[in-house]
Amino acid sequence: MSGYWKKKQIPNIETMKKSLLLFIAFAFIGLHSFAQWTIQNPLPTGNSLRAVYFPDANTGYAVGDAGTIIKTIDGGTNWTSQTSGTSSNLNSVYFTDVNTGCAVGGDASTVGVILKTTDGGTNWVNISSSNGWNYFSSVFFTDANTGYAAGWVNGAFGGNGIIYKTIDAGTTWNFLYDCGPQTNLKSVYFINSDTGYAVGSLIYGNGGIIFKTTDGGTNWTPQSNGPDTGLNSVYFTDVNTGYAVGDSGPTGTGGIILKTTDGGTTWTVSGETSDNLNSVFFTDSITGYVVCKRGIIEKTIDGGTTWVAQTSGTSNNLHSVFFVDTNIGFAVGDGGTILKTVDGGTTWTAKSESVTNSVLTSVFFTDANTGHVVGWGDGRPAPILNTTTGGVPWTASSQIIFPQFNSVCFTTTNTGYAAGSVCGTDQCWGIIDKSTDGGITWTGVYSGSLWLNSVFFTDTDTGYAVGGDMTNVYTHGTILKTVNGGADWIIILNDSIHSLNSVYFPDAHTGFAVGYGGAILKTTDGGTTWSDESVETNHDLYSVYFTGANTGYAVGFSVLPGNVGFKIILNTTDGGITWTTTQLDDWGTPLLSVCFPNTSTGYAVGMNGIILKTIDAGTNWVAQASGTTNNLKSVFFSNVNTGYVVGDHGTILKTTNGGYGLGINDNLQANSLKFYPNPAVEKITIELSEPGSNKNRTISIYGMTGQERIRKQVRGSKVEINVSSLPSGIYLVKLIDNKKIEVGKFVKE
Repeated sequence: MSGYWKKKQIPNIETMKKSLLLFIAFAFIGLHSFAQWTIQNPLPTGNSLRAVYFPDANTGYAVGDAGTIIKTIDGGTNWTSQTSGTSSNLNSVYFTDVNTGCAVGGDASTVGVILKTTDGGTNWVNISSSNGWNYFSSVFFTDANTGYAAGWVNGAFGGNGIIYKTIDAGTTWNFLYDCGPQTNLKSVYFINSDTGYAVGSLIYGNGGIIFKTTDGGTNWTPQSNGPDTGLNSVYFTDVNTGYAVGDSGPTGTGGIILKTTDGGTTWTVSGETSDNLNSVFFTDSITGYVVCKRGIIEKTIDGGTTWVAQTSGTSNNLHSVFFVDTNIGFAVGDGGTILKTVDGGTTWTAKSESVTNSVLTSVFFTDANTGHVVGWGDGRPAPILNTTTGGVPWTASSQIIFPQFNSVCFTTTNTGYAAGSVCGTDQCWGIIDKSTDGGITWTGVYSGSLWLNSVFFTDTDTGYAVGGDMTNVYTHGTILKTVNGGADWIIILNDSIHSLNSVYFPDAHTGFAVGYGGAILKTTDGGTTWSDESVETNHDLYSVYFTGANTGYAVGFSVLPGNVGFKIILNTTDGGITWTTTQLDDWGTPLLSVCFPNTSTGYAVGMNGIILKTIDAGTNWVAQASGTTNNLKSVFFSNVNTGYVVGDHGTILKTTNGGYGLGINDNLQANSLKFYPNPAVEKITIELSEPGSNKNRTISIYGMTGQERIRKQVRGSKVEINVSSLPSGIYLVKLIDNKKIEVGKFVKE
C-alpha cells in the first residue's frame, strides 16, 4: 500500500479569532431562537430523570438532565414536557402546592440553578444566585415560605458543601452554611421547622457526612462519618428515626442503608444492596423503599430490619422514589424511565413510552418518510427500527437477532444492509445482514474474524464495509467489497495499521475510510488500491463524509500530551491531499458522526448531546440545543431541513427546519449591549439601552457551548455582574424583555 503522512494545517491567529466570534454569534441564534430538535423516542423524554415529586395524588413533576421538566395531571398516566429555560441538569424538585414549586441543579463547571414556578410549571423563572459555581443537589420546604437547598460550591481544594435558605417561598435564597472543604452535600430533609439533616460525601475518598440542625438551619453539627460510605439520600419517619442511603465503600460496588433511632447521634447498618443506592422514601414508620442502579428497588415492612427486592421491570439506573400514599408510588431514572406502582411496590408499570431503550448507533433514510435505525442488543435482541411516516411511529422488527449493529445503509426502499459484530462465549466476529423487505426481516450475508463498523453502497450492487480488531484498535483494519448486492464479500484490504470506523464514496470510483490513530485511506479505482492520507496520529476519527470528489469532512477526537482531549473536525478541499483541523477547545468528548445535506450545510453530533451545524461549508460551526445530554451516535438528513439523530437510551431526535428557525431576527438587536471593562476580570458593568425601571428584565450569560452560566433579573439602566468565577474565554450576553432581545459579547480574562 502506498501513501504518506500529511502535516496538520493550522489556521493563522486572525482567522481563528474571526471564526471564534462568528461561532459565538451563530451559536446564540442556534441555541435560543426556536430550537427545533424534538424527541421521538423515548417519550416523554429520553433524558435521565433525577427526581420525582407529587404535591397531590394526580399532579406530579419529574426533573432531570439538560433542564428537563415533565408534568402529569392524571396520576402519572400521561406526562408533558415543560420549558425550563435552562440546559443545566436538574437534580431535585419540591412543590408546596400543585402550582408553587422549585427545582434545583447545575453543572460542575457552571453556576448552579434554582428555578421557581407559581403557575404549575407553565412558566419557570431562573432565580439563581450568580455568586460562585454552586451546584445544587437537593431542595426541601418545611412550609410554603421556608425552604432549603443543598449542594456544593467549587473551591481551591475540591469544593465545599453548602446550604442555602429561603423564607419568601423561593423568590430569594441566602447562603446559610458551609460544611468545609472537600465535601459535597447530596440530600437535605427536615422533620419540622427546626430540625433537619443534610447528608453527602467527601469529594476525595469515600467517607460519608451527616449534618444536623435544631434551629432552622442557623447552626449545623456534624453527626457522623459513615464507614467509608458516601451518602446520597436521607429520610426521617419521626424525630428519632431516620435512614440514609448511599455507596457501600471504597470499591463502590454496592449500596448501604444506615439507620438511627436516636435522632442521628448514632447510625447502624440496616441493610446492604448489590449496587449503589440513590434514594430512600418511607410511607409510614415501618414501610420504606430504596432505589439503586440497574433498576433495583427494595422494600422493607419492618422498619429496615429486612429488605426485599421488588421486580421493577427495568435495568436502567433509578435515581428517585416517591410515594403518594401507602400503595401508589413512582420511581424515575436513566433514559427517561418512569415507573408506577399501585400495590405498594409488588408490581411496577412503565409510564414512559419507548420502542427501545437500547443504544442506537446508525440512522438512514431513503426518502423523507422511509427510514431505518439499528443499534446494540447488549445481550438482548438488537434494535432494528423502521418508519414509513417520517419517524412517528417507529416500528421494531420482531426478528430476534443478537449482533451489535454499528451501521445501516439502504440502496432502495426495500433493500438494505447492516454491519456490526456478534460475540460468543470466547470471541467476537464481524457480520453483515441484508434485508429485502424494508427492514422487516434480515438474513446474514457475511461473517468474518474482524468487527465491522461501517457499511456504504455506491449503487444497488457495489458496496463496502470497514472495521478491524476492536480489542486493539491501533492494530490492523480491514475493508470488504461486494459487486453482487452482498451475495459475496471480498477482503480488498487487510493491512491498514489502525482499525477503521467509517467509509464513504462520493462517486463510484473515489472513496475514503477513516479510523483510529488518524487513519485516512483513499481509493480512486473503486477500492482496488488505497493510499494513505493520514493526519496526526493523536487523532481518532469516527466518521467521514464528502460532498464531492474533493471536499470532505472527518470528525472525532484528539488527545494531546497531558491526556487532554478535544473534539475535532477535519476538512479537505483537495481530495484528501491536505486536511485542515478545527480543534474545538475544552469540549472534551468525541464527535461521532457527520453529515452534509448540501455542499454548504452540515451537521456533526457526539457525546453529551452535542449537535453542531455549519452553513458555510465548515468554516464556522454552530452549537445547537439538542435538548438531551445522552450520547449521540449518528446523524442523517433526508433534505436540507429534515434530519434525524440517534443515540444512547433509544434516543431519536428529529428536526424539520434544520435545527432552528430564523424568526428571532425580527426582534434581535445584535451587539446592542455595552460592556465595561471588556475584557473583564472580576466584574463587568452592562449598560442597557432603555432604563426599564418599572419592570423586571432578565440578563443571561452563555458560554461557548451554549450553557447558561449566569442569569439575573435587573432593573434600571445599568447592572454590575460578578464574573470572577467564570473560566477565561468569550461569552455571549442576552437581555430579554417583553419588547425585544438584545445581545452582546465580552471577553473574560
